Amino acid sequence: MAIALRGMVRRPGDVRASRASRLLVVTATALTLLGLTGCQTAEVLWLDASETTHAPCPEIRLIPVEELDAVDPPGCRPVGSTLVFPDGTQMSIEEGVSAAGTESSVDPRKHSWIDVGDYGLVAAQANTTECSAATVWGRDEAIQKVVEAFGESWPCD
Repeated sequence: MAIALRGMVRRPGDVRASRASRLLVVTATALTLLGLTGCQTAEVLWLDASETTHAPCPEIRLIPVEELDAVDPPGCRPVGSTLVFPDGTQMSIEEGVSAAGTESSVDPRKHSWIDVGDYGLVAAQANTTECSAATVWGRDEAIQKVVEAFGESWPCD
């Protein structure tokens, strides 16, 4: 089982612990989140071991976000590569990082990406003052997983 809290994903094998230890950590984390958020539910993206089997890609390259809309699932994880947004913004995909975002106090544009395991990456560009202007790239299955976990407005949050 993989656990994600607010955009961070832990994949199977990241933490080597017994089942009882993992249950204790998950329970403690859930109780802490309930205490900190006033009983609000945490946004969670769940990926199990069968959904996180791809190894890193052998080639590091620039990836236009439009390529994330491919029909075929990716055969590898683009670790070390860089996503390129239509406005020229670039974001690197680093090992051990499952999601990232950029925001500025002077520019209302926000860029983000989320690794959805074997389903591929999902990237978004949004105007934080007007969420209806958000553009999302990724395979339909990957986008669906992200929306189920974080809601329709995730690019703007």
